[in-house]
Order: sequence, then C-alpha cells, then structure tokens
Amino acid sequence: MAGIGFELQKVLDSEKNYFPKVSVALKSMFITSGPWIISIVTLLLVKFFVKDIIEKTLFLDFMNILIYCFIFSMILSAPFINIITRYLSDKIYEKNFDSIFAIFISGIIVIGSISFSISATYVYFYTGFVENTIHIASLFTAFSILWLIMVFISTLKDYNLVTYSFLFGMILSFLLLFYVLNTSLEELLKGFTIGTLSSICVLIAKLKLDFKTDKIFDFKFLINPKYIPLFISGFFLYLAMWIDKFVYWFSLKGVELSKGFYFFPDYDFVVFISYLLLIPTTAYFTIYIETVFYEHQRDYFSAIENKKNLSVIQSYENELKNSFYKGLIRVSVFQFILSLLFVVSIQYILDNTNTNIASIPLLRITVFAVSLQMILNTLIIFLYYFDYQKEVLSISLIFFISNLLISLFMKDLPYEYVGYSYFYSVLFTLFVAMIISLYKIDRINFYVFSKNEV
Repeated sequence: MAGIGFELQKVLDSEKNYFPKVSVALKSMFITSGPWIISIVTLLLVKFFVKDIIEKTLFLDFMNILIYCFIFSMILSAPFINIITRYLSDKIYEKNFDSIFAIFISGIIVIGSISFSISATYVYFYTGFVENTIHIASLFTAFSILWLIMVFISTLKDYNLVTYSFLFGMILSFLLLFYVLNTSLEELLKGFTIGTLSSICVLIAKLKLDFKTDKIFDFKFLINPKYIPLFISGFFLYLAMWIDKFVYWFSLKGVELSKGFYFFPDYDFVVFISYLLLIPTTAYFTIYIETVFYEHQRDYFSAIENKKNLSVIQSYENELKNSFYKGLIRVSVFQFILSLLFVVSIQYILDNTNTNIASIPLLRITVFAVSLQMILNTLIIFLYYFDYQKEVLSISLIFFISNLLISLFMKDLPYEYVGYSYFYSVLFTLFVAMIISLYKIDRINFYVFSKNEV
C-alpha cells in the first residue's frame, strides 16, 4: 500500500486549502478500506432506512445473510489474499508487471470457486433458504472477490476512479433496495449483489486496461512452500477477530434467528459499529506512516545492498527504528483520540437511534478492544515489512487461542461481562506482539545479515 500512500501524500503536500485535504482523506479511506465501507455503511443504511418498507421477517433474514457473507467471506479469503499479496509484491519488485492481471484472474478463480462451493453447500444443506442457494452463494463470492481486489488497488494510479467505483457500488445497492428490489429475499439479494459487482467490474476493467498482457493465468502462488506461514497466519488472524462472537452465538445468549444463522444481536451490532473506527486510522496509517517507514526501510536495505560502511548502515538503522517508534505512537494516539471522541458522544447517538441503552457499556469496551486491535494490526504490518512470517504466525495463533479460551470461560457470565473476552485477548496478544516487535526491531541488523547473503 506504500504506492497509495506516496501518491496521496503528494496531493496533501500540494494542497493548501482545507477542503481538498478532506477530499483526499475521504479518498484514502475508500482506497484502503473500500469493502469495509461498502459492507458496513450499506448495512447500516439498510438497517435504518430500508427496514420500514420491508416485511419484518424478510428484512431479518436478509440482514442475517449479509452479516454472514461479510464475516465468513473475510475469513475464507484471508489466507489466499495473504499469499497473493506477497506473490504480487515479489512480481512488482522484479518489475514483472505482465503477471499482475494474470495473478488477479487466477486469484478470482481460486477464491471465487472455493467461496461459491462452500457457501452453496452450507446454504443448501444447513439452512432454510434452499431456493435462494445460488443468490446467496453469488453474494458471498462477490464479497470474497471484493476483498481480493483490494490487494491490487495499489497498482492503479487513478485513485479517483477507485474511490468513485466503491462509492457508486454502495449507492447503487442502497437505491436498488430502497426503490426497486425489496419485495422478496431473492430481490434483496440481487440488489446488494448488483451493487457490489458494479464496483468489482469497474476495477477489473481498469486493471485490464492498465496491465495488458497475453498471459492469462498464474497459479504459482499456490505451490510456493515459503508462503505456508502466510496462509496459516492469514486464516487464524481473521478467525481470531470473530471467534468470541461465534462462542456467544452458540451460548445461552445466542439465538438462531433463521435456520442455520446464529447470532447474539446486541453484541454483533456493537461490533459492526466499532469496526467503523478502524477505517480513518487505516487511512491515516497508510498516508502518514507507511510512506515514512517505507522510505527509511528502503534506504536501510539499499545501504546494505550497496555495501556501505558500518557507520552509514547504523545511521540508516537508527532512522528506521525511529520511524517505527514514531509510527506506532502516532497510530496509537490517533486511534485512542478517535475512540474517546466516539465514546463521549455515544450516549447521544444511541438515544437518537432508539438503540437499547444497555448496549452502551458493551459498545464502550468493544470500541477500546477494536482500538487495541488496530495497534496490533500496525505491529503485524511492520513485521511483514521485514518478512517475519513465523513471528506473525505465532501472534495469530496466540490471538486465536486466547480469544477462544477466554470467551469459553466467560460466555455464561452476566451480560455486563460481554465483550471483555475480546478486550482481554487483544490486550494480551498486543503485549506479546509488542515484545516480539521490539526485540526484532532492536536486533534488525543481526536478523538481516544472518538471513540473507549480503
């Protein structure tokens, strides 16, 4: 994503007016978090504006399906996206741009076929929506492809088009549901799928236009053994984010709202609201942090590759370490200021949306848990920049196991303890990740020279 960061940073530096900078900030949020915005914001729009014109049971079934598609498409596609990201980065580093579109098409085939087959099987055999199997599986697959296409956004330079494509898809979904397709579950699913696919089709066309090639497929990312830790860590990291919710779904607090669709409604809604707070921080991280860190990392490795003397390398090493510490501090401060502002205003927001007042303490602890999650994500990205795959795998497993065990222990405690299992597990994992990151960064010279022929 450093390419995106540099391009947006140039625009920010060249603009002196306030509103153009706001425009760039909005674009950066769409570019770095497009699927999140489409999914969560559209879900909220549907929840608050469309539900009054749809029969109650129909609306509930539709929301259940959307939420399941959102969550499980992310978990299912994450391990493949992890290895595709690394493989794509290697090709770009080698300036092998002819492979970009072929990798994308191959990724669509792999992720799309697996997503469609698994979702269709589940819907057909384990839910009460057999007649809508194809429509649900199509929406699930569209979500999975949307996650995949985010990997390739950094190769595009027309960020206005990227932003508008996501915005167009979100608005189209809402308008179709509000005015046209809202009389049956099949119509609702079609409306949301059409909006999502519209964004995907625009971005695919742009990728094809920018990267013309005779090469059609490239499946080599599936057979490289060095990507195995990336695959496993991608799966467990995203599963860890949701495992406490799954535990509550099947506890005494959970309910089966439709056959095969389990929820803990109060907690699930709060989680979706809280995850919105990740979007501006992710954009901030991309523009203001990754660009700085990437430049220092590039200078550091360039000095080693060009066989500069030790004092020069140590100078770049110190600059790299400082950029890491500053980046971590800035992301933490930005995220917690955002969270505090959100928590302070939450009473007013919930009062005006007729949300259960009991959800306020739950929302507060979830917001702070999500904030810790953002800092954890930042550390993981830093570790990935140095190719510490095994370390990220260890962190992902710790996050998953701790969240699972603590949630199992706390699932039957009173309502006021809901959300604390997620908070405690993220806090513990962040502590471990911080120790690992600081240790690795402090000894960066040793690991770089011992792992590579320099």
